[in-house]
Amino acid sequence: MTKDDLKQLQQEAPFAPISTLIYEYIKDEIIKIHLLPETRLIESQIANDLGISRTPVNTPWTCW
Repeated sequence: MTKDDLKQLQQEAPFAPISTLIYEYIKDEIIKIHLLPETRLIESQIANDLGISRTPVNTPWTCW
């Protein structure tokens, strides 16, 4: 996920929390098999790539 991907998702759902957008994006990537089994998702790396804090990235992990 890139900053542009996040901006596009925010435009599609402007009132959705960022954590929800990240959850949906990761879920879609898994379903589409873009994220392979045993792929490590490092929340600090995702947060850094998106330019956001780790909290909205950490929240989807608690949903699973």
